[in-house]
Amino acid sequence: MQTILTTDATWCFVAKNPQPGLPPRIAITSPFRIGRREGFDLCLNCRNVSGLHAELLQGYNNELWIEDLNSTNGTFVNGKRIRKRTAIKDGDTVQFGKTVFTIACIRNSEGSTDSATLVSGEADSDHEAAEERFERLLKDGVVPFFQPIYNISGDSEQRRVGFEVLGRSHLFGLQTPDQMFTIATDLEKESVLSRTLRLRGIEAAESTLPDDMMLFVNTHPKELDCGEIQVSLSDIRSKFPDRPIMLELSEHVLYSSECCSEVVKAMKDLDVQLALHGFGAAQIRLAELSEVRPQVVKFDGALTQRIDQAEKTRKRLVATMVQIALDLGITPMAEFVETESEHETLKQLGFELVQGYYYGHPVSIDTLDQKVPEIDSAQTAQTMADVNRRSDRPPLETIRNLSEPETSEERFINENIMAEDEIDQPAEVKDAQWLLDQENDCFTIQLMFTGSREDAETFVAEQKPDGEYAIYRKWSSGREWHVVAFGIFAHYDDAKSASEQFENTGHSSWVRQLTKVKEEIHSIESAN
Repeated sequence: MQTILTTDATWCFVAKNPQPGLPPRIAITSPFRIGRREGFDLCLNCRNVSGLHAELLQGYNNELWIEDLNSTNGTFVNGKRIRKRTAIKDGDTVQFGKTVFTIACIRNSEGSTDSATLVSGEADSDHEAAEERFERLLKDGVVPFFQPIYNISGDSEQRRVGFEVLGRSHLFGLQTPDQMFTIATDLEKESVLSRTLRLRGIEAAESTLPDDMMLFVNTHPKELDCGEIQVSLSDIRSKFPDRPIMLELSEHVLYSSECCSEVVKAMKDLDVQLALHGFGAAQIRLAELSEVRPQVVKFDGALTQRIDQAEKTRKRLVATMVQIALDLGITPMAEFVETESEHETLKQLGFELVQGYYYGHPVSIDTLDQKVPEIDSAQTAQTMADVNRRSDRPPLETIRNLSEPETSEERFINENIMAEDEIDQPAEVKDAQWLLDQENDCFTIQLMFTGSREDAETFVAEQKPDGEYAIYRKWSSGREWHVVAFGIFAHYDDAKSASEQFENTGHSSWVRQLTKVKEEIHSIESAN
C-alpha cells in the first residue's frame, strides 16, 4: 500500500455505482494514476479510457490537482473537459470514460488515514456527496431550454405565441430532467428543483423574448402539497409582474389533489393561466373540467401522435374531444408533432396550439436569441386571450367527415409509405451509407451511442446546426446500438481540433478512423 501524504486531510474517490471489483471509496495517493492498463492506482476496464489516462497530485497544503495525460477521449471535471493541470475541490465530479466519481476531502483528526479506513466508512457518505452535487446543480448547473408553441387556427399562417420552458443541465449525469429529479427524489427535494428550473427559465427568457410571449412552465406534484406552488408563483409574479405565464399541471394530479380549488384560485389571483397536460390519458371528468376551466388542454400523445395514420375511430374520438374543449371555451393543444402530414390533420381536426420537432427543437437561450428577431411583432401581439376567441371553427360534422374510411388499396399504400418514412434519416442527418461512401483513411468524430434511436436524434437536435451529422446502427454485446458521428476529416489532428466544440455535451467525443466505423456498420448486417 502506498503511503498517503501526511497532512490534515485525505482525498478519495466516491463512486455511487462502482465498477465490479472496485470499492465504493478509493483513497487517493500521490501521485495517483488512472488508466485502462493493469498496474495503475486505478484501473478502469472501459474502452473510452486510454491506457494511461490521467494523473492526480496532492500538494503539501492539502490542494489536489488533476491532469489529463493526452487521453483520446479526455478527462472531465464537473462536466467540462480539462486542457491543463486543474485544481479540484471537495464535492467536484471527475469523469474518465463512462465512470464518474465525486471527490471527497476527509479531514483527519489524528493526522493521516489509510485507504482501508476510508473504505470502511470514514469517507463522506453517498448522501453527503449527493447533497453537494445537488447544490452545485442549483447554483450554476441549470441550463433552461425553450421549445416553440404555435397557433395554427384559422386560414392564416401559423404564428409563434409562446415557448415551453424545459429543464436541462450541463453537469455530467444530470443533463436530463429524469436524471435531475432522480437525485432530487433521493434527497426529498423535488419541490426545490422544480422551483429552480421554473425560475431560471423565466429569468433567462425575460431579457430575450418579447414581453407578450407566453411561457409554459412546469411543476412537480410535490409542490401541490402544503401550498408550495402558491408561494412560488407569488414570488415569480412579484419579480415578473407582466410576463404571460401558463402553468402546466397533470390532469390526474389536479383532479386528485385536495388543494385543487386553492391552487386554481391562487393562479387566478396572480394572473397565471392553467394548462392541463396528458388530457385523455385517464378518465375524463367533464364536471371538474367545466368547473376548473383551464385555458389550455394538452392532449396526451397516445391520442395525437401519428394521427394522420390513425384509424377513423381514433380520429373521431379526438375530434369529439377537441369539440368538447372548444365548447367549454378551452384551447386544445397537440404535442409531439413531427411531420407535415400530422400538422395538416391536426389543423383539420380543430387543434389551435401545437408543439413538436416539426415546428422547432428545444434550444438554449443563446441559440434562441439568434432566432427571436425573426418573430413578426404583429404576430406576437396575438396573445392567448385572442386564441380563446373562436368565431370560425368548423362544426363537428365537418370534422367527422375528415375521417371517412380508406379503401383497402389506400390503406396498403399509406402503411407502406410510412414504413419507409420511419427508417429514413431526418433531412439534416446523414445515414450509414454516407459514411460507407467516404474514404477509408479519413476520420470522423463519434459523439455518443445509445440503445434508443430517439435519444440519438434528440442529441443531434440539441447540438449546433453547422456541420454534418450521421446516425448509424451497430451490433455489440448482443444488441443493437445507434451511434452519432460528426463530420469527415482527412487528418486526425483536424478531427481532434473539431471535437473540442463538443466538450460540454456530457459525452466523450472520440476521433475514429472510418475503417473501424465501417466494420461496425457491417456488424449489424451480419447480426441480422
